[in-house]
Amino acid sequence: MDVGAGTGVLSMFAAKAGARKVYAVEASEMARHIPAIAAANGVENVVEVLHSRVEDVKLKEKVDIIVSEWMGFYLFHECMLPSVLFARDRFLKEGGILLPGRGKLVAATVEANELVQSKITYFEDVYGLDFSPLQMPAIEELTRSPQIEVLNSDNLISSPTVVGEYDFYTITAEELRHIKAEPVFVTKRPGQLHAVALWFDVTFSPFRTEEEEVDGGSEVVVLDTSPMSAPTHWKQTVVFLPVQAELEPGMALPLQFSMVLVNAEDRKYTLSIEFPEG
Repeated sequence: MDVGAGTGVLSMFAAKAGARKVYAVEASEMARHIPAIAAANGVENVVEVLHSRVEDVKLKEKVDIIVSEWMGFYLFHECMLPSVLFARDRFLKEGGILLPGRGKLVAATVEANELVQSKITYFEDVYGLDFSPLQMPAIEELTRSPQIEVLNSDNLISSPTVVGEYDFYTITAEELRHIKAEPVFVTKRPGQLHAVALWFDVTFSPFRTEEEEVDGGSEVVVLDTSPMSAPTHWKQTVVFLPVQAELEPGMALPLQFSMVLVNAEDRKYTLSIEFPEG
């Protein structure tokens, strides 16, 4: 079963890989185009399109594998995961496989001089003119919501810190309503703290547990969206701070991190990042 199939690309991959039957579940009007795409790829007898929300699907059989590209920026943006968990609980056979099966949310403190230059200090000299009165509105806009940008390892002031590890076989939709953590960043170099960056990795594995992967790790694939890896569609989520600070190597910076899903229908989180005083 492909949950949120979109154009059906994962459904096609599954069919080409030898699946006997693939249910492509897609609620949008894109579902009307998947049969033609399946036919163009010679898998129309394998891929069955269900033009519906997965919550409304009725099947006479359970499935061996559920695959879904549900991940959003900072992993949980758009909050498609509850629909996948619904499918897991309703349609996955006992011992069946989820792809991806696990994920990590990772963060680091960053110095982002080029971004600050392009978005804020730029106004100090615009073709020889002083537009600095626009700096404060620009700062307010920059810090109002997360920015989706491509960073690199040179931007990191602290070592990457795991904010949370999530097992998609066991996590519940209720647990997704409020995600919080208190990671501690340890700075590895001097720098000016501009923001906190978030990214994720997810694991695609034929094994349900990490213990099982020890003997078969070569079959495990990890999608890594970190600044240390090649840029992806997800880039990195950069949360700019209203106040900058000079950091020195070896500093320990505790962070209070919170994501609250205010309205499940809206599928959006309110993201809160706060460094305690001191």
